Amino acid sequence: MKCDHTGTHSGASRYLREAGELRLVLLCDRCGVERQELGRIEYRPEVILFPGLEPADESALRAEAA
Repeated sequence: MKCDHTGTHSGASRYLREAGELRLVLLCDRCGVERQELGRIEYRPEVILFPGLEPADESALRAEAA
């Protein structure tokens, strides 16, 4: 059945790395389709590295969780 988008909607954000922006969008809760762009916010995350700490090895973390 095709969604008519008359039900509830939720807000979400989409990160556009190349543009350095967050897109604020409205999604249909029933089918997940993006219905409207509400705005954009400049956003470039600032990575802070601490001496002596290395990024986590994701494969090791997955093995520990299993």
